[in-house]
Amino acid sequence: MQIENILDELLQNKITRPAASALLIKESVTDANFEIDLHLCAANALRRYEVLKQVQAVHRSFVASRNYYEKDKIQTGKGIVIKMSPKKWIAGVAASIIIITASWFVYQYSVTNSSTLYTEIYQPYNINTDRGMGEIKTHNMVQEFKQNKYDAVIKTFETLPVTNNREKFLAGYAYQQAGNYKQSLSVFQQLLQNNKQTNTRLYNDAAEFYLGLAYLKLNDNRAAAGVFEAIRKNPNHTF
Repeated sequence: MQIENILDELLQNKITRPAASALLIKESVTDANFEIDLHLCAANALRRYEVLKQVQAVHRSFVASRNYYEKDKIQTGKGIVIKMSPKKWIAGVAASIIIITASWFVYQYSVTNSSTLYTEIYQPYNINTDRGMGEIKTHNMVQEFKQNKYDAVIKTFETLPVTNNREKFLAGYAYQQAGNYKQSLSVFQQLLQNNKQTNTRLYNDAAEFYLGLAYLKLNDNRAAAGVFEAIRKNPNHTF
């Protein structure tokens, strides 16, 4: 499969990001994530350009109409009289402004919907060190995570009778990469609830950030806004 076709199928939501990344690697793409981000940004820029052109066209139409009314005057013995009454002229101006404003809001919605916003603020998570949790290691979740083997991470997680915060976070992130946003949301909520009950913050900031992303993918923009607003107001937050 050609690189362009892979990226287009990702853009059309026909395949998931992890699947696209795997296919790009097979096509000898050195940095699959960078290639994906570059393509998504380019597509978003084109959408913005098209909508802005529509807004500009409405504005030009308004200016042309105004110039027409200014020229469309008649000479009388008492001076120059404009055919259109002030009330009608003001109404015309107001209507044009409404059209332009409405077009702008359409533009804003088209570029800030949940899916686009997810792409714009998404950050990959990398484990640089294997944080010790004090438990006896009975699995390879960290190694699997580092190798982007998210299906393996999920499979391991689902076999564990009891899980700690690290395992919850890795699984929540893996579910998200696999496109299972509901399960990702559930796991991150469990992690945050556990921190609240035990008065700890291990993986708390990361879980909050990716929780917000999960809400976006589930089109729960109100919940996502609440999460990101809380993050923004916290000067000590790592995201």
